[in-house]
Amino acid sequence: MTDRQRPSPDETRRPDVPQVDDVDPTVDTDGQLRAEDESLLDRTVDSQEAGAPKDGSNRVPAPDGSSPEDSAGRTTPLATVDHFELYRQIGQGGMGTVYRAFDTRLRRDIAAKILTASEDRTVSSQGKQRFIKEAQITGQLQHPGIPPVHELGTLEDGRPFLAMKLVNGQTLHELLKRRSSPADDRSRFIAIFEQVCQAIGYAHSHHVLHRDLKPANIMVGAHGEVQVMDWGLAKVLADEPQDEIDTQDDAGDLPPTVGLATKIDTADREDSATRTGQALGTPAYMPPEQAGSEIRKLDERSDVFGLGAILCEILTGKPPYAGKRVQEVLLKAVRGELGEALERLEACTDEPELVALCRRCLAFDKADRPADGNTVAAEVVRIREAAESRARAAELE
Repeated sequence: MTDRQRPSPDETRRPDVPQVDDVDPTVDTDGQLRAEDESLLDRTVDSQEAGAPKDGSNRVPAPDGSSPEDSAGRTTPLATVDHFELYRQIGQGGMGTVYRAFDTRLRRDIAAKILTASEDRTVSSQGKQRFIKEAQITGQLQHPGIPPVHELGTLEDGRPFLAMKLVNGQTLHELLKRRSSPADDRSRFIAIFEQVCQAIGYAHSHHVLHRDLKPANIMVGAHGEVQVMDWGLAKVLADEPQDEIDTQDDAGDLPPTVGLATKIDTADREDSATRTGQALGTPAYMPPEQAGSEIRKLDERSDVFGLGAILCEILTGKPPYAGKRVQEVLLKAVRGELGEALERLEACTDEPELVALCRRCLAFDKADRPADGNTVAAEVVRIREAAESRARAAELE
C-alpha cells in the first residue's frame, strides 16, 4: 500500500481493538523459551507502606532489590524516576522487574515495572517494543479483573517503565500450593476461576489474547479481588481485511486460511525466518498450536486451553503437563499428551460437570474447545447456579 493510498489513523482505528505499535511479540530474539514458572508478581506483596523521604537520585536499582536504610532506620528509595520513588523489588520475570513504588503526586503506592536489560546493559529495540505494547494493550483493557496502567515512561538509560496498580495479595499458584488436598476449599477456587474467565472473556471481546495463562499470573487480593497479570505476550486480533490495516510487504505470503491479522502480527522482513522457530509461553499450560509455534493458528480458543489448564490444576493439583526438563514438557504440549491429566480428572468424581468442561477446554483440536473466555465463564456460572439450586432443594427436603 503506498503512502497515497494508506488510510488515515482515524479511518483505520476501531474503538474495540487496542491500538499498538507495529511489533510481533512472538519473535524471540534471544532464542530462549519463555518458560519460567514464576510470574512477574509471583510473590506475596505485603501491605506495608513505603513512605520514605526522596533522595533526589535517579540511579539504577540494585540487582538484589535491596534498599538502604538511613540513620533513623527508615527505608530510602532505590531510585527516583520522575514522580515515582522505587523501593523494594517484588517480582522478576523474563521481560521485566517489578518494584513497589510510591507516586509522590497522588500519594499512593503503585507497582513499577521496568524492562530488564541484558548482561551487557543493552536493551534490544524489539524488547522495548514488546514492553511498550504490553503497556498499551493493558492500558486500554479497562476491566476490574485487569490491573490498570497509570503511566508509561522512559529511564535515563533508555529502558521503558510502566506504573500500574499495586495488588496486595498472593498468586493463585501460591494459594493452590498450600492446599493439603485438591478438594480443599474448592468452591472458593472455582469462584476465583470464574472471575478469571470473565476477565479473559472481556479481553477476547476486544480481540486480545493473553497467551500465558497460568496460576502464577493470577493475583488474588486481600479482599478477594482477582487480577489477571503479565500481559507481556498479549496478541491483538482483528477481523479487518489486511489491505485495510497497513501491513508489511511480507503479508502476501500468509496462507489463505488466515482470517485474523493486525499490524502487530506482521514482522519486519528480516525477522520473517524466526517467526515459526520459537515457542513463547509456559509449556505446562500451553496449547499444542502455541507449543508448536503455529503462530497463525492462535485465537481465543488458544487462551481457552490455558483456562482449562488452570481449571485442571484447581481440580487435580497439577497442570496438564509435567516433566523434569522444559524441553520434555514442551514436547508433551506439542503432542497434546494429556493421558496423565485426564486420569487425574477422572478421579474427581464429585465434580463431573467441571471435569467435562475442563476436558473440552483441553481438547487437542481447538475446534472442539469452547469458543472463548465468555463461553467458559457462562458455563461455570451455569454449573455453579445448578449446584446452588440443588443445595437449596436438599435443604427443603
